[in-house]
Amino acid sequence: MQNHSWLPRRAMLRGITVAGGAGLLGFNPTTALADGPPETDTIRLIRDPKFSVLCYAAQYIAEGFLKMEWFTDVRYVPKGVEGSEAQELIHDQADISAALGVDWVIPIANDDPVVVLAGLHSGCVELFANDSVPTVSDLKGKRIAVHGLESPERYLLASVVAYIGLDPNTDVEWVFGHPLDWAGMLVDGKVDAIAGFPPMNYALHEQKVGKVILNTTTDDPWRHAATMRSVTRSPPSGLCAPS
Repeated sequence: MQNHSWLPRRAMLRGITVAGGAGLLGFNPTTALADGPPETDTIRLIRDPKFSVLCYAAQYIAEGFLKMEWFTDVRYVPKGVEGSEAQELIHDQADISAALGVDWVIPIANDDPVVVLAGLHSGCVELFANDSVPTVSDLKGKRIAVHGLESPERYLLASVVAYIGLDPNTDVEWVFGHPLDWAGMLVDGKVDAIAGFPPMNYALHEQKVGKVILNTTTDDPWRHAATMRSVTRSPPSGLCAPS
């Protein structure tokens, strides 16, 4: 067994970071080097420049790792108006992205061209509400802010509403707005509940905006429903889903 104690700590950490980042995105450096360059040198990822989410941190810093895997043209594209990563991939606006697990339920059920590569982590979403909504069971007739009808948070919250016996199409009102506006909408009384994602929910806690009535990190069964996924519209040439 070789002794690598001479390896500088910084170099070791850099190696761990490269290995971890590559593994997270489903890449195998050894395989990539053996296979040579992929058939395409371009890959598109999703990033909303106005609304970063900590869950997607690996995706935001992926450019350097991808270039090590022969992708010399790494592009970041914005989300669509609905705020859905799934729809961007399905409509060929991006090649790979992380997203809330619920964002992929309908596309997979419809046999749309998406491939699940790996899971990232279980839930991180918190549901903040005003005083008119003491618990999740009190959501009937309330207004909930979402990016759009096909947004992942709308799918997640619709499943919550259905789980407690309400009709998500008629028993709650979905109010559209950009995530950056949700806190103000809750404070101004324009909505009764909003979803919070890190680091947005940290600010909501600090500013004492609303109260949490659901935490998908700890509350069953939502901590399983909110699992993040890395997916591609279809594997870019030279990038294969793990078997």
